Amino acid sequence: MITTLDGLIGAFANYTPNIHGEAERIQAAVALIVAERDDDLALLFIERARHEGDRWSGDIAFPGGRIDPGDATPEATAIRETREEVAISLEGIEPIARLDDLVGFRESVVVSGFVFALPHSIDPRPNYEVRSAFWLSFREIESADRHVTRGFDYQGSELIVPALQVHDEGNGATTGHDRAVLWGLSYRFLELLMKQCGRPIPGMAWDPDV
Repeated sequence: MITTLDGLIGAFANYTPNIHGEAERIQAAVALIVAERDDDLALLFIERARHEGDRWSGDIAFPGGRIDPGDATPEATAIRETREEVAISLEGIEPIARLDDLVGFRESVVVSGFVFALPHSIDPRPNYEVRSAFWLSFREIESADRHVTRGFDYQGSELIVPALQVHDEGNGATTGHDRAVLWGLSYRFLELLMKQCGRPIPGMAWDPDV
């Protein structure tokens, strides 16, 4: 079980990601930022601001977004979006791993995920796109109580998918079934990270095309 940055780096030493096809197909990139905190590893999450008509409005996610024409690589996109969304600079920091590229439901989007390691957690400063940003320890991520299922409407069909409930009751977040959760591609990136660390998360069997 990996609990330190040295262990995390070692866990990915021989990792070979599955890169999805041609580079031009990749449309977005995210940063999974890990730091040592309270004798464990912790991961940075964001809660997106709520906007009418935005499919991912209010979701829990990782810093990241669409690739801009000025971004030299998907990695550059993840770095830029992290700086813009939470004011954390990853410039000059080599990612310790690129995870498998993931394809969204019905191939709606292809996303690259990059794992960055920081020696200690940094207080994020969210911009207007982000309602909140926070660190969650791997111990908390592993907790079975946080792993739930949620139903989402997608083009008139209901999808039942696994999700991570990051907020506790009474902390100012939405409550009950409407509470913001991490799901979809973000949940799948989390699965890849935790499995590689020898700390697989509990969850249901589900359709990888979601």
